[in-house]
Amino acid sequence: YKGGYCIVKQDGRWGIMDKSGKFIHQCTYDSISDIESEIALAKIGVDSYYLYLDGKKKMLPKEYTFYPYSEGYARIKSNKTNKWGYVDTKGVFRINAEFDFASDFHGGHALVAKGDKSWQINKKGDKRGTEFVADNTAVLFDNGTGYIKRNNGESSIFMDKTLHRVKEYAEIGDFHD
Repeated sequence: YKGGYCIVKQDGRWGIMDKSGKFIHQCTYDSISDIESEIALAKIGVDSYYLYLDGKKKMLPKEYTFYPYSEGYARIKSNKTNKWGYVDTKGVFRINAEFDFASDFHGGHALVAKGDKSWQINKKGDKRGTEFVADNTAVLFDNGTGYIKRNNGESSIFMDKTLHRVKEYAEIGDFHD
């Protein structure tokens, strides 16, 4: 359970139920992400939905690929331009889809890249430059530090909160709990 709700699978389909065993969303979905910001991303075939814990759901526009929420913002990717941006929990576009790469938010910040430039952004979209180009190997921790894998994964650079190189290691992994 997370916040009094759990994701359950019945007869090969997924749904959400509360602590009393009452279904908030019936088991009709092919997949459901973890619940974050009281919302879960669900899919049925090529259709995507945001499922809310009050029982409501929202079908998502097919022009974008939507991702699970992290700190109240979800990454979106334009299926036409392949550019990344962010929406809030109401589905309002908060940061335009203009980036070649975008990470989830952690500690109030995310990493984004466009061309050969990268930034750490806050939820207003304010940018602070980095000394490396972020890509899908970049990981930002809740405390603002992070790492990025380099040289085809043969080494990793650990970054401090200002996104400056602290040290290079052969390998870095995530902490859990």
